[in-house]
Amino acid sequence: MPKIERTEYRQSDPAAGQPGSVTTLELAKACPKCKTPGMQMSQTPVSTGPNSDIRPGTTAIIFKCMNGTCTWYETTWVVQVNPDGTVPIPHRKDKQFPISETFFERGKALVEATERQVAAETSEGAEVRIRGHFA
Repeated sequence: MPKIERTEYRQSDPAAGQPGSVTTLELAKACPKCKTPGMQMSQTPVSTGPNSDIRPGTTAIIFKCMNGTCTWYETTWVVQVNPDGTVPIPHRKDKQFPISETFFERGKALVEATERQVAAETSEGAEVRIRGHFA
C-alpha cells in the first residue's frame, strides 16, 4: 500500500491521464452526516477485472461513524484509495432496479391473497390459531 499523503482538490485532466476529481483521505474519512472523523474498520485490496475502471493496486478502506449523536452512528462507508495515494470523490447515484415482467401480477396476487385472509379471519365463526401457542 503506497503512503497516503494529503492531496488537494484538482480537476481531472484526461490528456494527462489523471483520474476524476480527488479529495484528501482526511476529508473522505469524515462521516458524511456529522463530519466527525470515522473509525477505520478494515482495509482491503480491491480486485479488478478485465472490464474494470479501477486500477490494480487500489485499496478500499471501511470507516464507521462513532459519534453517538449522529444519525449515521455505527453506519459504515467505503473510501477508495488509488495506487498513487489519491482518493477519488465518490459518484453518488440513485439506485434503480428494473421492473420484472411479473411485478404487477405478483403485486395483484398478494393483494388478493391478503383480502382472502382478512375475509377468512373476520367472518363469523372464524378461528385464528397461532402456531406454538395453545389456549
